[in-house]
Amino acid sequence: MIRRFVNLVAENYRTGVYSLHRLDVSKHLFHQSRADARVLPFLLAEAQDKSGDEGLPMLDMLKELPPPCVKIQPSSPIQPLSREEPFTNRLHFWGLLSPRSSEDKFLCMNGRGDTMLCHADKPSVDPMPHLQAEGVDHIFFSVVRPDADAQDHGEEEEEDLYVIHNLPDRRAACLRVFRKDAAADRWRWESLPPPPFLGAPTNVKYSYTMVDGGRTICISSAIPPGIGTHCFNTVEREWRHAGDWRLPFVGGAEYVPDLALWLGFSPYSPSYNLCGTSDLNAMSADHPPKLQYVWQDIVTPENWAPAGWTKLVSLGSAIFCIARAFAIEIRRRGKFDDEWWEFEDEVTILTGIEVGRDDDGSLKVWKHKSLRYNSMYSVKRVL
Repeated sequence: MIRRFVNLVAENYRTGVYSLHRLDVSKHLFHQSRADARVLPFLLAEAQDKSGDEGLPMLDMLKELPPPCVKIQPSSPIQPLSREEPFTNRLHFWGLLSPRSSEDKFLCMNGRGDTMLCHADKPSVDPMPHLQAEGVDHIFFSVVRPDADAQDHGEEEEEDLYVIHNLPDRRAACLRVFRKDAAADRWRWESLPPPPFLGAPTNVKYSYTMVDGGRTICISSAIPPGIGTHCFNTVEREWRHAGDWRLPFVGGAEYVPDLALWLGFSPYSPSYNLCGTSDLNAMSADHPPKLQYVWQDIVTPENWAPAGWTKLVSLGSAIFCIARAFAIEIRRRGKFDDEWWEFEDEVTILTGIEVGRDDDGSLKVWKHKSLRYNSMYSVKRVL
């Protein structure tokens, strides 16, 4: 299934209202054909740690988000909301439910574990079972249910949503799965063996993906020392330690089956350039996976800094949206010639890309369109 929309979750800092907006990808992010797109150049390893001097090229401006299809006011509004303080009523988690068969159902959850299901096509919001725990820093994976035989009956595949999250004190992490009980026609949470590593501080960036045809979840981090990489088998429901190394990308990586390729973001470049590897199938304790490709998909000015998240959204058939948030800073100078950087604005960059083989069989990434958006409505998630 090729998706029609990229979904943006925005928060109004003045009112605390969350809104879900749907961006038409064929209109805003993609040309009619590859002929109008630009092939991305490979980036040499020695150039990955350099910032751009020339800044960004001219980008199309998204002056305002599309009309919201859903608006949610947290149950205990607090005004004004702080950018720093992690209020438990804020909707920390948003995830697309069953993305292989639908792009209209979204699960959202606050820090207390209160859960709702949003239907973007109706639109409506339904209460869902409580997570039975408080949580922050959620990471989620949509996995085809291993015991599902829907294909044999001509039905849609059943998908489960696996969620890893830290407890509020970040001294432990939890793993739960959100799945539908077909017999009872209801959704429920199930507790699973927790990750065999403690929770981590908020500034830690995990690396994570799925292997073995989506049956195994892999997650790693370089901080705190000693975490390495762990894998969870969704069939056996067991964790194993894969190695003391970390996965070769930052954040989440997406698998492209037709190319046997994992796409993610390089941890070695300031703006997290697009990267790829086919090395995960052969990983072992003595064989850490390595990056094989890095593409220069963005060049940012010196005063742009990554603002907490970079997301690769799979749209199906090796088509993706790269979403990045940046903080724009300006240099200030005091009366004693002292200098400092001061936050000025926040900007979101959306880019449509296509991955495939050229006529000569070589791997290529085609960059289509890019959009720039900045407003008082801060984009918190791109799904």
